[in-house]
Amino acid sequence: MRTTLNGNNQVTVPAAIISKLKLEPGTRFEWSIGDAPNTILIHIQPSRQAMVARLKAIGLKARLNERDSVAELIASRLSDVQVG
Repeated sequence: MRTTLNGNNQVTVPAAIISKLKLEPGTRFEWSIGDAPNTILIHIQPSRQAMVARLKAIGLKARLNERDSVAELIASRLSDVQVG
């Protein structure tokens, strides 16, 4: 598949790629230069909604562990003070 850089420095993503990767308007990409000559790497970035969902899942997992990290840190600091 070939595309052309237009006068506004824009490139059209071929329909076959959009379909295969299920890309939607607003999809963000990270571009970088590859190691091989004349090579560009394009990475699809997660949407903000996907990042929020991932963070919520991490928070839920932490809550389900029923650990109180703050209380553990305070207890650790208190034991350091009592020892020293």
